[in-house]
Amino acid sequence: NPDVAWTIPISLGDSHHGYRVMGTSSDYFHYFRYGQKKPLVFSDGEAFAGVFDVVLGSEVARSLGYHLGDKLVLAHGLGRTSFSQHDDKPFMVTGILKPTGTPVDQTLHVSLEGITAIHVDWQNGVKMPGRSQTLEQVAQLDLTPDSITAFMVGLKSKMATFRLQRQINNYRGEPLLAILPGVTLTQLWQMMLVMENTLRLISA
Repeated sequence: NPDVAWTIPISLGDSHHGYRVMGTSSDYFHYFRYGQKKPLVFSDGEAFAGVFDVVLGSEVARSLGYHLGDKLVLAHGLGRTSFSQHDDKPFMVTGILKPTGTPVDQTLHVSLEGITAIHVDWQNGVKMPGRSQTLEQVAQLDLTPDSITAFMVGLKSKMATFRLQRQINNYRGEPLLAILPGVTLTQLWQMMLVMENTLRLISA
């Protein structure tokens, strides 16, 4: 679309000790702005480069005592306590962001390929016994995600906002909803948590 300057993909659904995990691309660190158009800045390290690299928000690093080079395990789902751990595919901390006063501080950032990688042994939200693959085997796979939760769109001109919103909302290829920046990542996570709790009630 000629109106689009950049896009940032977002994939949600996993957590770590109650903190949300967000799968995204390196464009997130380049284009994302908060407050008065402030960019994200690293207090230590750098953006993820490998499949199993993770960048921590400032609060995550501070409260859990993580430093560069530390390894951590992500959990399936958004609950504070999870018994479904991706413990066979740990991530290494490669970067820590400076405080922003936004939900970014409470987020673990990994690549979209990382999100795909930790779920290659899973089906319908359940880890399949006997299908575990090593990190080396996973690295050889095509880890391009089949779907994402949402994406941010930056436009070349604000005048194109409502035109593009209408185009997305009327897209017939799949159900999509374009929302304006007033809806934050926090609200997206709340929506995901409601969906997860609903599924738990249905399966109970």
